[in-house]
Amino acid sequence: MYEFLALPLAYILGSFPSSVIVARLFFNDKKFQEEIQNGHLGTSSLKKRYGLISGILVGALDFLKGFMSIFIADKLGGDDIILVLSGILAIIGHNWSCFLKLKGGKGAACSYGNLFYLLPREFIISLFLTALPTFFVNKFFQYKNKIGKMRKTTFLTFILYLFTLTMALFFNQPIIIAFSPILFSIPIVLKNN
Repeated sequence: MYEFLALPLAYILGSFPSSVIVARLFFNDKKFQEEIQNGHLGTSSLKKRYGLISGILVGALDFLKGFMSIFIADKLGGDDIILVLSGILAIIGHNWSCFLKLKGGKGAACSYGNLFYLLPREFIISLFLTALPTFFVNKFFQYKNKIGKMRKTTFLTFILYLFTLTMALFFNQPIIIAFSPILFSIPIVLKNN
């Protein structure tokens, strides 16, 4: 009965502007408003502006937003569909935050938290499998990118999702859970285009 409460909670949790909070608390940066207007929020933005440690902190917070959104849905008794919908809503909240006039990040770190909760074994195996082609992708993206506007991180996230989907099918996960990486990629693709 309470599992449907997980859906608005997931959106609100995803909307929590971790990069803005870190920029204001740790760096006293009130000019971060420019980044909000440009829609450049999240791990990569803070890493470029303040360094690796701030990027790791924001990435961890964004990861936790995804993880906790599904954890809460699970504890409220949600079935697999509610769990996946909670994950999608956390990413949507991250990408289009109600606290930032529908601005936000790109959603990758939040989706990794989702996948880690739903498919921990498959996600960890996929991380190792994705590390393998990373060397070749780095060489490819050093030259002029012929794929259009696709960024290296977007491409690697796509590879990670494909590996996670493959591993989930290999380990006979329920179909909605197995295809969750594809479902989680939809708001990311919409945000990046």
